[in-house]
Amino acid sequence: MGKQSLQILPTDDEHGRLLKAQLNQGIQEHWWETRPIDISGTEPPFTPVIECLTDMRVAAQRLWTGQPNELAPWLEEFVVAAKHWESYTRLRAEIGALAPDRLYYVTRHRLRAEADLWKVKNGAKGRAAPPAANQGDKGKVAGGEWLGEKTLPPSLFPSVVLPPPPDKGDPKWDEKRAEQFAKRCPRLNGKSGPSVEVGDGTFEKLLKARVHQGLLQLRWYWTGGRGAGPDEYSLRCDCLDDTALALVELLGPEPKELAPWLEELLVDAKEFERHTQLRVEAGALRPSRLNQVTRTRLKIEAELWKVKNAK
Repeated sequence: MGKQSLQILPTDDEHGRLLKAQLNQGIQEHWWETRPIDISGTEPPFTPVIECLTDMRVAAQRLWTGQPNELAPWLEEFVVAAKHWESYTRLRAEIGALAPDRLYYVTRHRLRAEADLWKVKNGAKGRAAPPAANQGDKGKVAGGEWLGEKTLPPSLFPSVVLPPPPDKGDPKWDEKRAEQFAKRCPRLNGKSGPSVEVGDGTFEKLLKARVHQGLLQLRWYWTGGRGAGPDEYSLRCDCLDDTALALVELLGPEPKELAPWLEELLVDAKEFERHTQLRVEAGALRPSRLNQVTRTRLKIEAELWKVKNAK
């Protein structure tokens, strides 16, 4: 990812110049992030560097659409960079300097980069999601302040409910809450999760591995794991969003298989939204965190709506 391989050509239009400028900014940002880190002070946030690599990967795919020979070397370098950060994160997690969710997060994005590279090298488009119909969901909420500033948008799926919480004074509250979610969401808990089958190709294996990393991260939160620092909410939102996207790509042609997965992710997203709302109301979090979590819940609902209303 050096400047010597990124040049503005006379044939580049405005869009191409913008994309190359975007890539150049990412290269500079990543260069700064790869400098030696002073680990004696506060732990640096991990999401910016992974977001940087993801943003550059998307820009490269848009810039060299239909040009696999140009795109593949860039994607290979993104995979190399992702592997570097995964190795660094794994070492830090193994000595207890980082929470496990950091490692799950970085590994998911390494797998995502590898899946994109595999598609380019194999001329594959992946597995498409089903088209949406014009019918609404039977459980749709009528009306509601969808665009209100101080009220949460309603859920299109009120039947997707959270398990009842244990008694507040129970000393094993976290343990029992984890048991309730494991029972409510058997797929996320691994009881009927994705497994690599004999007929699976490389692309399917990458997607299933990515989903598996997402499930490990979500289970860590269920069992009392708490993120720390500026990344806490971004990491969990990214996990929900990315796991949903991977499942849509993996199971898109099979809506009956996909819908239960998205419903369980929605359970988790609703619980996260409930927890975040309580903390915002108590003054422990900025309101923008609730906006972030609610956006994630709405994205999962949108994917679930498309699946349930597929033709």
